[in-house]
Amino acid sequence: MPEKMTFRQWLDNYWYHYKTVTLVVGFILMVIIICTVQLFNKVEPDVHLMYAGYDLISKTEIEEMETTVFSLIDDYNGDGQLAMNFISLQLAPTEMYASNEALNAAKHAETMERFQLEIAAGDSIILLVDGFLYNILRETNKVVPFEDTLGYVPDNAYDDCAIRLKDLNVSQTDGFNALPGSTLICIRNVPSKSTYNDNLKLYQAMIEYGAKKQ
Repeated sequence: MPEKMTFRQWLDNYWYHYKTVTLVVGFILMVIIICTVQLFNKVEPDVHLMYAGYDLISKTEIEEMETTVFSLIDDYNGDGQLAMNFISLQLAPTEMYASNEALNAAKHAETMERFQLEIAAGDSIILLVDGFLYNILRETNKVVPFEDTLGYVPDNAYDDCAIRLKDLNVSQTDGFNALPGSTLICIRNVPSKSTYNDNLKLYQAMIEYGAKKQ
C-alpha cells in the first residue's frame, strides 16, 4: 500500500503536473475580477467637451473648468455622480516646436488626425475651437445652427452657428478663463447620439450664462 502523501508532497506533486494550467486559470480569473471591478466603478461622463487650438490647457485648468461645468449641469445619466469628459488638442506651432519645422509639421498632422477622428466618430459634442478648425467644421456641416439649439441667434454671434468665448460671461469663470478669448464655441452636429440632449443643456447654459458681457 503506497504511503500517504503529506500536504506538502501533494502540493509539490500538483504544482509539478498542473503548474501551467493553474497559472493560466489564475491569470484569467484575475483579469475577470479586475474587469468586473472596473465595470462597476466606471463613471460615465454626463457631458463631453473638446478644446482644439494653439494653447496648452493644464490639468489644473481642466479641473477648474470641471468645477464650473458641474455648477451648470445635473446628474444626467443618473449614476449619482457628476462627470465631465474633456479632450484637449494642441495645434502646432508652439514654442516647443518652432525651431524644428519637420517636428512642427508632424505635430500638426498628428493633432489634425486626432481632431478629424474625434469629429467623425468621437464622443465630444460641445466644441471649443480655434477659428481655423471652426472653418473646417462649418464647411463640412459639422456644427448646428443657433436656431436649432437656442431658437434664436445671439446678437453678438460670430455667425449663425458659433460665438466667441470672450463675448460670453462664462469666459470669466474658473477654467474657461484659461482659454483664448477668440475661441469659438459651437455644438457638433450629432443629434442621434444618446448624450446629445444632455450636452445641449450645458451648451445652452454656457451661452445664456451671459450672452454678452455688459
